Parts: sequence; structure tokens; C-alpha cells
Amino acid sequence: MGCYRDSPLGHSFTNFTIFSGDLEPNKCFDRCNLDGHRFAGTQFLNMNNHLCFCGNSFRINLIIDLKNCNFKCGLNPSSLCGNKNLSIRIYSLKNRTESYELIAYDVGCFQTIGKVSPTNLNLTNRLAVFKCYEDYKSKYAAIDNEGSYFCFENIQSLNNVSDTKCGGIGTSKMYMILRKMIKLNCPAFVHKDVVFECILQVESLGSCFNLTIDFNDKERRELSFCDGNHSISKSYNSSGLFEIEVSVHNESLNINPNIYVKKAIDYMISPFDYLNNIIEISEYAEYIGCFNAISQSNIFYENSSIQELYNFSHSICFQKCRELDYKFSIIYQGDKCLCSNIYGTHIKLSDHQCKCSCMYNPDSNCGCFFFHLVYRLRDQRVMRNVRAVDLGCHEIINQNINMLIPENTNIACIEFCLNYGKSYNYASTFNKLYCACHTNINLTRKLSNIDCNLECPGNSSQMCGGYFGPRNVYEIKSSFFELISINPKTSIVNQNISIRLGLKSHYNSSEIKIDFGDNQTYFARTIKFDDQFTIQKSYNLSGNYTIKFKIVDQNLQLEADVNVVESLNLTKKIEKIFIYERGTFLNCALQFNFELSINHENYRKNQEVCSIKCAKNNFAYSAVRSSQMSCFCSNTRPNPISDTSCVCACVNSVNRLCGCFDRVRSYEIEKKNEKSQIIGIYYGCFS
Repeated sequence: MGCYRDSPLGHSFTNFTIFSGDLEPNKCFDRCNLDGHRFAGTQFLNMNNHLCFCGNSFRINLIIDLKNCNFKCGLNPSSLCGNKNLSIRIYSLKNRTESYELIAYDVGCFQTIGKVSPTNLNLTNRLAVFKCYEDYKSKYAAIDNEGSYFCFENIQSLNNVSDTKCGGIGTSKMYMILRKMIKLNCPAFVHKDVVFECILQVESLGSCFNLTIDFNDKERRELSFCDGNHSISKSYNSSGLFEIEVSVHNESLNINPNIYVKKAIDYMISPFDYLNNIIEISEYAEYIGCFNAISQSNIFYENSSIQELYNFSHSICFQKCRELDYKFSIIYQGDKCLCSNIYGTHIKLSDHQCKCSCMYNPDSNCGCFFFHLVYRLRDQRVMRNVRAVDLGCHEIINQNINMLIPENTNIACIEFCLNYGKSYNYASTFNKLYCACHTNINLTRKLSNIDCNLECPGNSSQMCGGYFGPRNVYEIKSSFFELISINPKTSIVNQNISIRLGLKSHYNSSEIKIDFGDNQTYFARTIKFDDQFTIQKSYNLSGNYTIKFKIVDQNLQLEADVNVVESLNLTKKIEKIFIYERGTFLNCALQFNFELSINHENYRKNQEVCSIKCAKNNFAYSAVRSSQMSCFCSNTRPNPISDTSCVCACVNSVNRLCGCFDRVRSYEIEKKNEKSQIIGIYYGCFS
């Protein structure tokens, strides 16, 4: 199925076994199959052992690049695993429709000088062949004496050399990759007593395969097929889920596709009955984004960690942080809550990096081990509320997009459709593990709820459709409440403050309650689905006030802070900020462009200090990053990369910028007869 990101939070596989010595992952698959499990996972443990996981669901959702699962399994020379606590190779043991075996022929020695190896892996011949096929579908693989491997679509442009010279500089042993394969394509579902057709695809390298096909209804067929596509006809006289087992005699090829046989159905075309099952999803704080854990290193203890949050949820974390008067909540590692007034300066990551299920609630995401969800608590300007109405069980053939969610629930599916990047109006779950999103949907094929009786793997109290056709369908209705503007945020006593609000609701009319924080409450009513309005407010006493806005009978609420003073000091002394960096900023760069690195252990970590040390060593350029080993020197101007990777606060100098990770902010060091300074002059406050 792919390489999935793992973390010490666990992946909810029900059990694991440690395999020692020269044992291949097939041993793991056999064990999981024997115990009736749906998935298996393999993971490198140490040089002599690897881990085997079995389960019917798994918590981790994020597929990552296969290069993160390039670790040898124990002592086996031809198998790859994930890496402990970082990645896991996950396999589906059920409903496998394709099986192949690779065969590699030695075709001689070729010059590969100047060719680039995909990775620095020190592979065996077998693993090189495997990686070239798995990652690139290449027809040729080469490996040199250093363990570097090369993949080629053809070798016509390469020079053949004598085998006696093979292994020297720029020469590699070349293998031609061939494949034996069987693949069976059947309909996802059929009806009882109706003949259907499956297509069997065979690649036997010029020979023929003798096969056994067990249809799991007491019918077995012994067949022989040569290369090509072959039609197989079949009908079932009973309904249910059937596993078709296909095995090739004297080969390691076998598949087990599933097919669901349905009884004849009389669709309930009459208007369907609503089940009054409503799922409500509210965001009680404003979501800012997904950030790497290194962002939190810039907080420098300006935070409070909330411990012992049993039955953890986002709303509990937000409530605790509000009680402590913090501006932000940070959620991570499945059940961890951090309250803070700042959340770092590192660039925001893609939201999918934080898609790890909550430890106690698989319906929601709670960030991952190194990736944190950040929410704004104070001055919250926008909030969304979603009501998803259960429309019952329906048969739906087509969908806009579908996704396998290992710990699927109806809420998890709805949230996936909400966050996929397109406005979907419906969500449906089926086959337990699958979620589909729909813009429009045809609900003319209403089924009995009995046909949607598969328990959701993430929550056994919910049903996630039936096999293939039947789906639990939800209609998604979203409401957005927005504080468009508040002007001015700092006013004088008895001066009007203008507040503009906007509401897009699935109700035609909604009542808004406004608590101004001075014992005055105001009620307003919208008169249409999409409405905006402005209200005026003045305070007769100075002070700081928190205005709270709430939609009555809906989980939509916002708040904003205003400051009321006796008078505005318009003759305030001009504020200036002076920054001396002892050099001119050039660009963001990679740290390996620099010749010398200096440990700043006993110094403040910023460009000014770094440039002094580099200048003493007669270097022309300096660079800084946010870490202990933070100063770098060079006499060669570095190649530029995107400046967005160089906006982390410097360690122990949080008012200065440094590079992030292996990125550095590079400067041309000021010459002795020059001196420059950055001056920031306060200009005013603007909306």
C-alpha cells in the first residue's frame, strides 16, 4: 500500500512480532494471514531483527516517499522495511488483485561513470533490482562495488566493457529485469444468479501457467493460460462477500480478490426518511496552520503544557488555555496540549503533515510527533460550524473522489471532504475503510439500513456503509461566522467603535448575541442566508474589554479585544528600533555551501556575533541558523534558495532572524572602513 509515516504515538496495530535473522517479510504476511488480519506492516529494528505488525486498521494516515522505507529487513538481502518510529511499509493482505515476481538476468558489465545513483543505500544486487522496478519501473538495474545502484529504461547508449574490468571506477554489473505476473479484474459487486465476467491478465515469459481458482462457494477450477488476457465467466447462487483465491502451480504467485454478491434489490424510490442523526463539527478556535516542532523551540518557555487531559479533545485544550489567558493553543502527539502567546516563526507546512488521529478520538486529527496544529484563541475573527445530516443507506456507483482512511469513521470522512480543497456537499462511507466526497449525488437508490452494517474501524458504534455499492450518506451544511472589521481597536471614552459582522448560514434567519464586556448585551438578527451588518458601540469607562459574539442555537462564537483610553497621546515620542548586523543580507542558502562552522555555545546566536568571528578568520561571508552550531563562514558567495526557509528566530536572540534546519541566512561581512545600520521608525497603527 505504500510507506506510511510512523511515530512513537503508535499505529494501533493490534500486535507485533520480532523476527530475527535472515527472515523475509513473507513470513510476516503468513503470520498475519493465519490470524485473519487485513493489514501487515514491516519495520527495521536493528541489524539482526525486524518488526512485523498485524491489524485490521491503523491510526496513521500520511503516505510518505518510498525512500523513507528503504531499510533492509534484518539480514535478508532482498527485502526492505520501514524504520523504527519513523516509517512503516504497510501491505494489504485481503483483496489483492495482482501478484508478480521479478527475474533479473546478468547482461554484462557497462560503464556508468557520470550517472547519478538515486540514493546512497549500499544495496545488494537483489535490492537494486527491486528498487529500480518499485520506484521507477525500470527495465535495467546496475550496481557497482560501492553498493551504489543505477536504473535505466534502456542501455543502448552505454558502453559494454569486459567482465574482467567490472567493479572498477565507473563500471557496474548490469541486470535486465523481467516480470512474471497474474492480475484478475472482476466487478466490485454483482447480483445473485447473474453471470459476470472477470479478466485474467497473464505474463509468463513465453511459457504457460497452470492455475487453481477457488471461488469460495465449493467450486474450484484447474485451468491453464499463456500470455495475454483471458475471460473467466462465473455466477453465484447466494449473496455475501466472497474471496476468490487464485494460485499458480510451482510459482510464488497468488491473489485473493474480493467480490460482493448482492441479492435482488427493490429500491425504495419514495422520499427517503431522515434518520435525525446529525453530526456537528465546530471549530472553537481559529485554525492557523500546521507547523514543524522546531517552531516551538522559538517560544523559549513562554508557554504552559497542560497535563493529564483525560478524554482529550480540541475544545478541552482550548478551554484550559483560555482559562490561563493564553492567545494560542498548540495540539500535537495525539493527546498533548500546549498553551502559548507565540508559536514560532518557521514557515507553515501543508495541512496534511498534521493528519494523525487523536489518541482518544479517531474522528479528529491531533497533530503528529514532529508536526503541531496551532489555533488562535484571542481575537478570533472567523469560525465554521458544520452540520452533517445522515441521509441513510444508498447505493451509489460513482463518486468525485475517494480515499482509504485506515481508522475510518463518518466524522473523519466528513472532515476529509471539508479539508480536501473543494466545496463538497455530500460525504459517504463504504467498505468500512473508504470515504467518498460528492459535489452532487443521485439518491434514487435508497436501501435498508441493514445493507450498511459494516462497523467503522475507528468507532464501532458507527456504521461505514456496506461492501462496494451500499454507502452511508451525509449531507454537509456549513455555516461561517466572520468578524470582518473592528475600528478603531484603540478608542477614547465615549467614542463610537464600528463593528462589522458577516454570517453565511444554512438557516435563513439567525439571532446573534453580543456581550460587550461592560454588562451590556445586544441582540441582532440576520434576515437572509448570506448577510452582513454593522453595529456601533461606545464605552463610558476606560479599560480593556473583550467583546463576545455568539450565534444563538448554533456553535458559532467569536471574540475580539478593544482598548479604551481617556485620551490618545498624539504627541507620543517617535519610537526607533536599531538593528546592527555587521553585514549586508544576501539570501537564504544551504549550510554545506560554507567552509567553516563555529560553535556559538558561549555567545548570543546572531549575525552580528557570527560576522566578528568569521572576519577574524579572514572570511568574506558569514551565515547563521537557529541552532547551537549556528555560525558558518566562507569566501565564496553561496547559491540562493527561497528566503521563506530562513525565518526562524535565532537561539537566545529571538529578536533576530536565522535560518531553519540546514538553511542559513547569508551575509556579506562589512569591511573595516564601512558601517551600516537598520533603523525602524514607528509610523503609526493601521487597520
